Amino acid sequence: MRLLLLPSIALPLCIAAGCRPAPAPLPVIVHADGQVAWRGIMPCADCAGIAVHLVLEREGGERRYQLVETYLLADGRGARFVEHGQWRQQADLLQLHGSDDSHRTYALAADGRLQARDSHGRRLPVQDDAMLSPIVP
Repeated sequence: MRLLLLPSIALPLCIAAGCRPAPAPLPVIVHADGQVAWRGIMPCADCAGIAVHLVLEREGGERRYQLVETYLLADGRGARFVEHGQWRQQADLLQLHGSDDSHRTYALAADGRLQARDSHGRRLPVQDDAMLSPIVP
């Protein structure tokens, strides 16, 4: 019951004070090892789908990620690709900068899911409903 009262008290106080809500933090689904992870299947033009597993790690000032994409082939096999790099969060956008100079952007939904976006944070037309779901430890 107390958890339900907190938002109903905090929001009017924030509005009365003229402040803006803070950007959504990363979901509070932190694993015992301090990592946050998502998983999902993204659409693919020439395969059955792309299984995606994204892990973010924050250690001191370092913000590292590992992204594993497995292209699911019709015969049940998959072609696996692994990417590493640094990440940062700006408001509700999560930006990944790979060690191979790749750049990816995801929007963080209020429920903790991630949606792939273009480099400016705009929706991708072909992946509008594809989301990565947080992995609960």
